[in-house]
Amino acid sequence: MISESFSDWAFDPVFDKIGLTSGLKSLIDNKHGFKLAHFLENAPCTTRSLGVQLTGIPQTDFLLYKLLGRFSLFETAPGNIFHQLGYESTFYYGGYSVWGEFAKIATIEGFDKTYDAINVLKFAKGKNYQKHIQNEWGVHDNILFDFIGQKVSLSSKPTFNMIMTSSVHPPYDVDLNYFDVPIQKIQNFWKENFPKNKITNGMDANILGHIWWYDKQVTHFILKMSQVFPDSLFVITADHYGRISPIPTNKPSITHTVPFILYSPVLSPKQLANIGSHIDITPTIVELVSPKGFVYHSFGTPLFSNNHTLSFQRNKIALGFEVIGNEQFLYTPDFGLEYFTTTAQKRNIENDEDLAKEIYQKQNELDDLSLYLLIKGHIIK
Repeated sequence: MISESFSDWAFDPVFDKIGLTSGLKSLIDNKHGFKLAHFLENAPCTTRSLGVQLTGIPQTDFLLYKLLGRFSLFETAPGNIFHQLGYESTFYYGGYSVWGEFAKIATIEGFDKTYDAINVLKFAKGKNYQKHIQNEWGVHDNILFDFIGQKVSLSSKPTFNMIMTSSVHPPYDVDLNYFDVPIQKIQNFWKENFPKNKITNGMDANILGHIWWYDKQVTHFILKMSQVFPDSLFVITADHYGRISPIPTNKPSITHTVPFILYSPVLSPKQLANIGSHIDITPTIVELVSPKGFVYHSFGTPLFSNNHTLSFQRNKIALGFEVIGNEQFLYTPDFGLEYFTTTAQKRNIENDEDLAKEIYQKQNELDDLSLYLLIKGHIIK
């Protein structure tokens, strides 16, 4: 589940007073449901993020729809990997695929089927939904989830479903009153905790209301699908940081992070790391659902495993978009080092800076390799 503009700051305990993400938090028991402490975006916008997640190659600064006809199926593409595993792979987008040509890219990258807002609107016609069901950005997520539920229930094979939502995004015009969102409570909380002279320009209680609404919709979908398909596995993340936070900041832990939540009613996996990025999602799912000995290609590494004898990765390095991180800190060239704890901050900062710059250089080299793969293919002549 790729959630539009779903920033990790929404899980800060300060928002527990209004239950901002109480739905997804209710799934996190560290047995069947987990949330990674730090998870880095691999792109700064939807088009580039879906480019990463549909192909499995890191961000290249190129928009894939402008290169249609110049690239083919990547061995790292999750649609193709899960097709090999016997799953029917489907890409769902709550918006219109003509923007970004996502349906075409998904098809090239091995997905068996694709659906977008046009299909969802046909499904919604004549049904008892709220009056306002769409905007220029796409169909509202509650209807998208109902559509997906119907499609999955009709499949005769196991399914791998990549879902891109659309509602937590300007113009933020979901009818929150229709869904009984506690708007007044959220507004009071906003005024009491975030004075006007300290908040980010453009940030308001309406945005919080949409995050609250989305959290409950996606949680309802997960629990409903879990009842029908108890052997399901869900991974919830975002396409990118939502570009706005309650208080202005340039900390990488805010401006470069998104959630990563993993939930399964039947699996009790071992967590292998506290930090990761988008390129780690596919290998994580493969690790949990594939038979022993299955061979696949990925730029990332698994974050969870059913094999509890595996060691926790204390030296795990995460490569994001213009950001890198490890167990101790995040680093961007603009901000420098941001430590996760005051204990970590007592380390030798000079050595950490050297390490961070070395890792960041590797990230740049990986981006260059991705560009080569995109333009030249995977065979080096």
